[in-house]
Amino acid sequence: MKITRTELRSIILKEVSDDILNLSPKNIPGGMSEKLKSMSFRDALKEIARMHNMSIEDIMMEFDVGCKVEMEHTDSILIACEIALDHLVEEGDYYTRLSGTGL
Repeated sequence: MKITRTELRSIILKEVSDDILNLSPKNIPGGMSEKLKSMSFRDALKEIARMHNMSIEDIMMEFDVGCKVEMEHTDSILIACEIALDHLVEEGDYYTRLSGTGL
């Protein structure tokens, strides 16, 4: 069975998501999430949820979608997740707005 590169990325992202949440976003200098880079992704997402008065479940859903969307721009899951984090600092519902529909 042959799978596409996009499908492979999705599979990889699913398998490492818990590991990613325990890492710190330090791959890209600058960005909206710069002040959160001393935290794990998990703690940064909690802070973003608080900043936007959103539930952690909603932010986690946005982050999951965002990491997958940003994989279109990089081969690194960590960089894709860091880009998603930057966008979520800016707007908590960034990926819902981007899609034009509710998640």
